[in-house]
Amino acid sequence: GSDVEVAGLGNTTDRLPPALREAPLARASLLVQEDLILMRRGDDGWRLAAGSLCFPSSWSLQEKFGKPLQEIHAPVPGFGPGTRPADLINRMF
Repeated sequence: GSDVEVAGLGNTTDRLPPALREAPLARASLLVQEDLILMRRGDDGWRLAAGSLCFPSSWSLQEKFGKPLQEIHAPVPGFGPGTRPADLINRMF
């Protein structure tokens, strides 16, 4: 169905327009205040595959879309491709 039930409260709501009712990421983004980023595993590691980004901090979803995890963090000092922090995050994924 297209309804969302809030666990513990028993409330059911449907806040999505019909065109988005089968879009799980759009639905989830309306239920939480956090940004949601989905990564997809490929032969060369994890890449940004989809997201709902409402409050970015000096970056945009469009500029990072499709990039591998190390490139997403490349502008962060000490987090570029091949650095220890980038390798640790890759292993966590």
